Amino acid sequence: MTNRIYVTVGATVPFPKLINQVISNLDKIILLEGTGNTEFIIQYGRNYTQQFIDAIKKSYEGETGQDCNIISLDDTTVADNSIEKDDLYELYFKYFRNKDNNNKCLYVTIPRFKKLKILGFELSGYINELLYDYQPNIIITHAGTGSLLDGLRLAGRKQKPKRSIICVINDELMDNHQVDIAKKFSECKYVKSCYPSEMGDLFKNMCGGNFPFSVGSGGDDIVEFPSGYNKQFENEVLLG
Repeated sequence: MTNRIYVTVGATVPFPKLINQVISNLDKIILLEGTGNTEFIIQYGRNYTQQFIDAIKKSYEGETGQDCNIISLDDTTVADNSIEKDDLYELYFKYFRNKDNNNKCLYVTIPRFKKLKILGFELSGYINELLYDYQPNIIITHAGTGSLLDGLRLAGRKQKPKRSIICVINDELMDNHQVDIAKKFSECKYVKSCYPSEMGDLFKNMCGGNFPFSVGSGGDDIVEFPSGYNKQFENEVLLG
């Protein structure tokens, strides 16, 4: 079984704390769904490619005497067979090379984690289609309404893999609406929410047996997100 994890900071502002916490806690996140192969798709934000590379190198470069393998995907690397033609490659080829070729994409492997692969990118205009194809079983998202609803609508689809959604509040925003959004979605038991500084402990606790917390899993009493238009959801969450 391949564990599929989707991470997003949204399209508006960078969220370095979320990305850095994900990168520094890869060992815990990998264990959330057992010890099989793990794939990450990480949408790390506009103009954040170099910082993303630097964060990976800072955390893991030289640990095993080997450098991290970070490949910028373009026509040259695809042509010279620099990467394995796996599921992440197929997603890159379908949604970036063929549809959005100006978007910077990275393919990452880290020597410490033999069964881990990462596809990283700044933005995509095809994120809903990509997610529907990818079918992640864990979603880690900033507490923006659009990204949360994308994940919850995917989680609510019938006869698809159970999903756990972790909502991370950007605590550096002015007039922080994300606090209220995360609180509402958590109170409705659609997601688990936390601040970036709490992510490491959350992942650790989840590894300790409090995972998965997803619809129908027998986990932590997460409820199914309503499909279609729902007046109660509009009144309780969107209108406060």
